[in-house]
Amino acid sequence: MTTTIVATLFSSKSSKSASSCSSSFLFKSTRRMIGTKALVLLLVILMMKITSATSSSSSGEAMRRVGFEEEGDGKTSSSSSLSRRSLKDVHLGFSHSGETKPVAQTKLSTGLTIEHIQKIAKDNTIIVTWANHHYLDFARNWINHVQNRLGLSNFIVGAMDEKMYESLKEEFSGGVHTWLMGSQGISKEAVKNDFGWGTKNFHQMGRDKIRLIRDFTRSGVNVLVSDIDVVWLRNPLPFFKRYPVADVLVSSDQLRSETMIESLKQKKFMVDGEGLEFHICHAASNIGIMWFLASRGNQELTTEWVDRIEKDDNLWDQSAFNDLKSLNGGCQTQVDGSGVQEAYGDENKKMRVKMGALPVSLFANGHTYYVQRLHERERKNAYAVHATFQYGGTPGKRNRMREANAWMGEEEEYFRGKFMSFTPRVERDFFRSSTESGGNNNSSSDSFEASSEGRNDDIDDDKETVRGGFDIFVERGWPERDSTFPSIPTKEEKVLTENERLVNFQLAQVNEALAIAKHLDRILIIPPILCGIDRVWFPHYGRFPGSHLQLPFICPQDHVINVEQWRNKGKFRERSFLAHPQMPKGAVSPDSSARVVVNGKRTNEAFKKSRTIPMEIIPTTRHNADDKTKISLRRCFEHHDAYDSGNDGKVEACDPSQNVAIQNANTVVSLENPAENLEALEQMLGGEANSKKFLHFDTMLGTTIESVAKPESSVIPDYWCCHMKGSVRYNPDGVKGELFTTKS
Repeated sequence: MTTTIVATLFSSKSSKSASSCSSSFLFKSTRRMIGTKALVLLLVILMMKITSATSSSSSGEAMRRVGFEEEGDGKTSSSSSLSRRSLKDVHLGFSHSGETKPVAQTKLSTGLTIEHIQKIAKDNTIIVTWANHHYLDFARNWINHVQNRLGLSNFIVGAMDEKMYESLKEEFSGGVHTWLMGSQGISKEAVKNDFGWGTKNFHQMGRDKIRLIRDFTRSGVNVLVSDIDVVWLRNPLPFFKRYPVADVLVSSDQLRSETMIESLKQKKFMVDGEGLEFHICHAASNIGIMWFLASRGNQELTTEWVDRIEKDDNLWDQSAFNDLKSLNGGCQTQVDGSGVQEAYGDENKKMRVKMGALPVSLFANGHTYYVQRLHERERKNAYAVHATFQYGGTPGKRNRMREANAWMGEEEEYFRGKFMSFTPRVERDFFRSSTESGGNNNSSSDSFEASSEGRNDDIDDDKETVRGGFDIFVERGWPERDSTFPSIPTKEEKVLTENERLVNFQLAQVNEALAIAKHLDRILIIPPILCGIDRVWFPHYGRFPGSHLQLPFICPQDHVINVEQWRNKGKFRERSFLAHPQMPKGAVSPDSSARVVVNGKRTNEAFKKSRTIPMEIIPTTRHNADDKTKISLRRCFEHHDAYDSGNDGKVEACDPSQNVAIQNANTVVSLENPAENLEALEQMLGGEANSKKFLHFDTMLGTTIESVAKPESSVIPDYWCCHMKGSVRYNPDGVKGELFTTKS
């Protein structure tokens, strides 16, 4: 019987078994009491008992009989002894299924013992992750999801530094299994800090991770290894257990779903509409989420993995895994539609493991979840999302999770204070079809402009489905083929200049709002931002090649704002803040809110030439529009069974422009004319509105006579990347004057 372990890595002090003793100590003690011949006889009897134990049907009992030695002089282990341990060579017996059992004296690296693991495991399952103190709030988020949202307790967290270990013990009051994992290659001071992607310490941290994986695969248990920037949304263990023949299940950097690419082969293997990706080598594997069976093949794989990265300091641990996956024909093996295929060949091209690629709509990467929102399009409940394909370093990861309401790493301070929001607008001419705007696309002229004549467009127009518009972006989005358009050649290309115009107009409104919020001693809730084209770190034609991204789209904040360098750090909240899973109950209510009606918009030309972002676009460049061709511009992420989103499908609670409590605020202030300056605006709002926790403006356009934006409070715009000759930085200051043209 195989023990299953899911591992979560955190730094912490070594947790040692009080009952462990060394074989050296046993040998010396016994020799003093009996003669050599008697000792030989006793050793034979002991070996027979150990062999009997390992052939027992209970692997757990066998594990409890395994002894552990300290590294070095063979002295007896104690609770105060060395906090660092290394794994001894293990002689393994194999069951009829090829699974392994520990039969010799072993100890796991960094102080873990099999006894410790057995105490944590439930239903033969355990989970592991790791982090340093820099990622304490990520650890908090990870634990809150796994423990509090999913109700799992069979996990362990490795702490890479003492400060992290002490913080975990203090914050969770012993309710989290943790140990001081340390690092073999990072200094004691550096191990507490941000490693930075691609740095030397980043690669050293990766080597600590792979050594840990190797140790677990030698322990006789199955293990789920999770990076700390993975959010667990549903219990994944039932999914993994559907594939008992798979030695390895691993997440993928693939950007589109292929779970039904060959439906005749794959359909019979689907369970509740869920299955693996078609082929393990259609994209690079991502080692942020890995499920390992305790098999002989996995022991060979992880041992060679460690050997390779320790011999070459420049070899990335993830690249090394992908090399091993495809070794000696590993990517040329047959597929049967199950998603599980043989891989990792030996010198004779005999495959040593069976492997599967986890579905990217269910075990999502940062592009399929945060950008494409593929799980929503496929109407799936994702199990996990890994913060990859993002910008802005660690702050960018955190902001992505917050925008998706998948972050539970806050302290109470994050919800204190008073907040401000506003309804953003985009220029109306984007909603004309190509034929109306002089484009070359022969699409229908049934545009929003033509169909909305006579309407009062500032009332609830952000809830509409609109027909037509944005054709210059739509034509480059999915389902158009990657080969249709070449990479954007220069910064003068129209699709790029139009995207700049679209984004700069919105960021200019954000800067006005930031100045007002700062003057009113409030924190701005950044509104949703509509982008025309994707951001990638190499030249492309408008969307990440290979992806199924529809254009335009509600883009992550890190696509347009440099969240890592923004000097006004901490003085904004993400667009979905009102629906934050840690928001105190009852905090957002009509009594705590005030709504501001800006009547100065009536004479504001920018307001008249703009409208709010619709909920959905039906492209007129495509025939037979259905749910797959409609372009969703929903603000709130549709979630999974770990949350009650409160979204009835019509009104989005996360968006202040639609939140029922905000829009039904008991306090409503009408600003009849634009304010001359910030002091005048504060006076016009009045004491009652200024006292409310949440203050929402129906627009920024017409709020003041002239721009009040200031460099010290404005966003740091980021770069759009990339055309063939480089990148382009957004410049909202260049258009802010357009926001204040008035007509009497």
